[in-house]
Parts: sequence; C-alpha cells; structure tokens
Amino acid sequence: MFNEAKFWFSLEFSNINVTQPTVDSPLSACEQLPLMSLEEALKPVDNLIEELNKYVYIAKSHSKNIKDGLSQDESASIRIYTMDWGDTSIYRILNIALRSEDRSQVKAWLPYLKLFTTALHKLPSFQGVVWRIVQMDLSKDFIQGQHRTWWSASSTIQDASVLEHYTNPSGKRSLFSIECQHGKDICRHSEYPSEKEILLMPGFHFLVKSVLKAGDGMYIIGIKEIDPAC
Repeated sequence: MFNEAKFWFSLEFSNINVTQPTVDSPLSACEQLPLMSLEEALKPVDNLIEELNKYVYIAKSHSKNIKDGLSQDESASIRIYTMDWGDTSIYRILNIALRSEDRSQVKAWLPYLKLFTTALHKLPSFQGVVWRIVQMDLSKDFIQGQHRTWWSASSTIQDASVLEHYTNPSGKRSLFSIECQHGKDICRHSEYPSEKEILLMPGFHFLVKSVLKAGDGMYIIGIKEIDPAC
C-alpha cells in the first residue's frame, strides 16, 4: 500500500528529540507575524533549499481544491512539508532548526512557521493512539514519569502494523505508542494521502508512561500528551 512513496516519517532518528532544550518555545516569536503567501514565507530560507521555487510551484498546483477551510497557501504549506526531495527537503531542514538550542536558527523559518501552524490549527484534532518507530534502542533516553517536549514537528501513523515493513525485524528498535489529544490528520493536504499520517505539532509536551522490553531488540515506549503547564 505504501510503495508509491518514501515512508519518510518513521525511521529517521534525526526526527526524535533525545534531549529537551531548556529554552522557550521557538514558535513564540512567530505569533505576531502577518500571514504571507507560501512564496513570501519561504523566501528567507531560499539559500538553504535546492530548487525551492520548483517545489513551491508543485505544492501550490497540487493544492487548488480547497479543503477544511484552508486557503491554497495554507494547504500548500502542509503539502510542501510532506514532500521529500533529499537532504534539503523542508521537513529535514526545518526540524533541525526547531531542535536546536540556538534559537537564532529558527528566525528565518518564522514566516513559514506562522503559515504552517495556522494551517494545522484549522484542522480538526485527532484524539487517540498513534505510532512512530526508530531503528535504534532509545529505552535509556526515556524514563517513566519524565516530562518531555518534542520541539520539531513529529510524524506518526495510525496503523502500527504498517511499520513492520520498514524496519529490520532483528535489529534494535524503539516503538513509540503515543496517546495524543491534538494530533492533526494531514492526509487531505499531504503529497502521500494514503499514508494516513497524523502530525504532532511542534512543541508537543508529553509524559513518559512506560518503557517496556518486548523482545527481539524491540522496546515499546508509551507516552501521553499533556498540557505544558502540567
């Protein structure tokens, strides 16, 4: 079912925060910014992304059928996030900046983040269990009872059985079982709608509920979304 697209959100260790920055949310600075077109919002990062204009054109041309009350630019801001064209793909470069404790790395992304998060907030929230897997043992990095934050946008999937096709069954793996309250179903705005992806927004706060060894190198880490004030 997933052969037509790279399953880009499940396996990359670089998208899992194993340390929690101690500084304020990188998103707070974009709250007062005006909404811009996708072209304008990404102009500050043009030097970071190869052939950006081409991918902006593709994203907007694939976002002409307005859904969920989003504008074309808002929908395209989600679509271009899901597109993968290698090391300079937006989701890769943006999440590196969001995870950095050096908040100056986020500055150029603020106009895009304003557009992107505005679009995500307009989507209905998904409540339920979603899944995410990483091809390494992270059991020692997540401690039961610990409060943590993922500053990057975190991609998850609703059907855990699908993940088996994208991991080495005999290698070390960490499977995250995530109880989310405000996940965003981005399928109708994704380049790969069949993947049924739920996106956890940047600044996802959670409680580590359990860390279990399942055998054959697999650890299951249970986490639950919580209010940042908790």
